[in-house]
Amino acid sequence: MEIFDELKDKFIKDYEDLVEIVKKAKAGGKTVVLTQGSYDIIHIGHARYLRQAKDNGDIVIVGIDGDSYTTERKGEGRPVIPQNERAEMLLHLPYVDYVTLHTSKEDAIRLIKMIQPDVLVVSESTGGGFVEKMKQAYGGVCGEILGLPPQAETSTSAKVRLIFTQGMHKFRDHVNDLLGKVSKEVDTFVDGNKKGGES
Repeated sequence: MEIFDELKDKFIKDYEDLVEIVKKAKAGGKTVVLTQGSYDIIHIGHARYLRQAKDNGDIVIVGIDGDSYTTERKGEGRPVIPQNERAEMLLHLPYVDYVTLHTSKEDAIRLIKMIQPDVLVVSESTGGGFVEKMKQAYGGVCGEILGLPPQAETSTSAKVRLIFTQGMHKFRDHVNDLLGKVSKEVDTFVDGNKKGGES
């Protein structure tokens, strides 16, 4: 994965390496926070969410969904932004200390169990009692499981729908314009033939 040189040390591909970083941090009295998600088309809600994650600890680790896993979770057409760009964008945020990648639900679970964060931050926007399910599943692994509400009115899914809708409207208008021109040309052609026939 291509990452700017000054950010390379913050992208940790191997979970074992990340475990060592976490062990040293905890030994030094640092509080480790883990959160996970796709972070596709990063917006203000993501930044506020990660800022709150940082407010609850010293070191914030973000596990991002790989491209195929994002498609599996979000559907066709997602992600809009490829995984390497999403990872690098997160690394530019001051609230993020490390980023890693997972390619499946199993990876996401394994990361939680290996890191055993002091605080696991999850989004309430997932719905379906997700926060409670996470507490039941990982309460014995994590120090605390913190559910955060949506941090903005917008969401990546809403932005994608808006972009798609705007594109469809432009396409519709373009097709209507073309059909109008074709209709005029057909009318002109028919009128010309009629006049030619009358003479």
